[in-house]
Amino acid sequence: MVGRLSTAINNCPTAGNYCTLPHQHHLSRSHLPANLEYTKNDLLSMYNGAMAEQFAGQEFISSGMNNLYYWSRDAKSSSAEVDYLITRKNKIYPVEVKGGASGKLRSMHMILKQYPNIEQGYVLSTAPFCKIPGQNLTFLPLYYAYGLSMAG
Repeated sequence: MVGRLSTAINNCPTAGNYCTLPHQHHLSRSHLPANLEYTKNDLLSMYNGAMAEQFAGQEFISSGMNNLYYWSRDAKSSSAEVDYLITRKNKIYPVEVKGGASGKLRSMHMILKQYPNIEQGYVLSTAPFCKIPGQNLTFLPLYYAYGLSMAG
């Protein structure tokens, strides 16, 4: 069940897509043969990013969030997606989830630039805590997903 959020970040519905996510967002879309997993020694490494996103989504739901949202932008030769949008005190915060300690954050930088009223973006990953004030980014350990949704 995917639906549109009625108001966009700047109350401009053409600025981007804001959709609810089904609870089984990434892991249920695997088109791999069922027996392929049995040939791998480390299943976590095979689905690391999807598992991290699934974990964060389940933590957000268990914290009391009724709906999960993400941001996507489809443009000619330039699409972008941020894994989750969370709201606290009527403000929107983009959240990118990474299965490892590093990764590209092109979409995160894009949403922060496109919507200057977004004060802070968060990256959940295996990297240690780090705050980058000039970029309005905070890196948090993946296990802090529940706390992030509850922080105020």
